[in-house]
Amino acid sequence: MIDPQPMLLSTGQAARRLGVGKTKMLELIRGERIACKMLNGRIRVPMAALEAFEAALVEGYVRGRPVAVAALND
Repeated sequence: MIDPQPMLLSTGQAARRLGVGKTKMLELIRGERIACKMLNGRIRVPMAALEAFEAALVEGYVRGRPVAVAALND
């Protein structure tokens, strides 16, 4: 059976997954905050890289306290 979730995403797909625009996704990639791979001349973002980035965002999250999002606004 084929896994319905792809292992590699385009920058647009990765941006939608994070809820950001494609420009912000490219900034995160250029800033080496999210790992990527080149495949046939196109940027592909491993699902594991997105999951690691998401986990780092909520690390130290305490219910009832606002999540610091300053890192996304760099």
